[in-house]
Amino acid sequence: MELLTDEELALATPEEKLEYLRLLEAREYAVDAGEASEDLAVFARGAWQVLEPTTDLKWNWHLDLICEYLALVRANKIQRLIVNVPPQTMKSRLVTVMFPCWCWTKNPSRRYMASSYSERLSTDHSIERRSLLTSEWYQKLWPNKVQLRADLNRTTEFKNTAGGRMLATSTGGTATGKGVHGIINDDPQNPEQAESEADRKSANDFHDGTLSTRLSDRETGWFIIVMQRLHVDDLTAHVQAKLPGMWRTISLPMIAEKDEEWKFPISGRVVKRAQGELLWPVRFTEQSVKEISTELGPYRSAGQLQQRPTPPGGVIIQRTWFKYWNPGNLPPRFDEILLSFDMNFGDTKTKTPSFVVGQAWGRVGARKYLLREIRGLWSFAQTIPQVIGLVGAYPEAGYKLIEKKANGAAVLSSLEEVVSGLIAIEPEGSKEARMYAASPDYAAGNVFVPDPAMEDYKWSLQHIEEVCHFPQEPNDRGDAASQAINFFRKNQSGFLNWLKADHVKRQAEQEAKPPARGVIAIRR
Repeated sequence: MELLTDEELALATPEEKLEYLRLLEAREYAVDAGEASEDLAVFARGAWQVLEPTTDLKWNWHLDLICEYLALVRANKIQRLIVNVPPQTMKSRLVTVMFPCWCWTKNPSRRYMASSYSERLSTDHSIERRSLLTSEWYQKLWPNKVQLRADLNRTTEFKNTAGGRMLATSTGGTATGKGVHGIINDDPQNPEQAESEADRKSANDFHDGTLSTRLSDRETGWFIIVMQRLHVDDLTAHVQAKLPGMWRTISLPMIAEKDEEWKFPISGRVVKRAQGELLWPVRFTEQSVKEISTELGPYRSAGQLQQRPTPPGGVIIQRTWFKYWNPGNLPPRFDEILLSFDMNFGDTKTKTPSFVVGQAWGRVGARKYLLREIRGLWSFAQTIPQVIGLVGAYPEAGYKLIEKKANGAAVLSSLEEVVSGLIAIEPEGSKEARMYAASPDYAAGNVFVPDPAMEDYKWSLQHIEEVCHFPQEPNDRGDAASQAINFFRKNQSGFLNWLKADHVKRQAEQEAKPPARGVIAIRR
């Protein structure tokens, strides 16, 4: 049945309007209650007509996939689920609005909490849940199953007569004292604040310090995080790092970056997606995806559309530009060795400290070799011995580069009488500009890092990933690397210019000397 627009409906005759409403009602109620209570996909198709009565639902395979994983959550076979999907792919409607209402068709005594980055957004979701539960469609299929109590029936919190409750909150909002059986965290951070460390920390802290303590029973209770990826340290990455292996993750890029095969966890259905294939071509055509990508830019497109907060090759520095060294191809000696430090320590009592990075680099001609790297969450007092230790490991190192900013200045002041060769670097331009200045060395294949296959150099892979993520945080490794590479180039150019000038000077002095007795000077 083709849905009529408001304008078309206004122009219809009374008889046409009546027939249209009958057809619409027939479609709206064409759902078997028993089947819908068992199958979330069936439930969702009917619920859509309640929430969007004038919009045709363009169903897609990824919705079936998510429905099967959500069914396992309701059955307590999955306690931690992450759903990473692009925006406008029905994630909130399906997971945050429909799923809790579907759960109540089986057990209306369960208590659920849903959170989003803003109070307005979480309230809108709560209103939609309440509208769905009180709709004629829901009440006709499950009569007397869910009746909302008059004494607690607010837009952000309501109870039913079976003891069930649904609560809406937002990042940084109130959730204390509210024990629940399931928690949905939908878009915990505002996408427009994707690069804000403060917003990101607030979202992660709210999950750790508030939401994670609200389950009535941690053995049977469940968490769902549904979001588009925003950053390498967003909530998805945060919880996976804290509890590795505990979270089941569905990550669906808008454009397949490689051949994919998705096996559905209940039905066993298999969906294959070829590299370059769109996730939902009926809704998002190749042209529309291209336009969205252009509007978002490369950083945000990689996260929000592709669920990978950096382009596949890298941002400024590409992964394919790195060369590996191992004992077989490492030069026996270097023209020079220098140390490069990025000082971003903080006071652990007042804030989360940032990483301190120290790197040892060797140069032979145009080639630069990363020999060693230290990295840690160190305070000022902890940083000083780390610097001294790296200096001691490379006594042949001439220059020791430290960016002259707040933390670097303090280290320089403390070590200037202990360590020789300390150079205070005045940064020129932005972090991005400095990395772009270093990028020709990477692109030319002149930057060598340890082969990560070597047992003692596993950290090399993290170094590559962080430099390729640059300038997204964390970016301390990239700062130290660009500082070293740019200094090498400038210092080498300066040395060659000095050498050339010195040669010209010596030649002029030699020619100006009178010829020795018995020697005839011949000029050519």
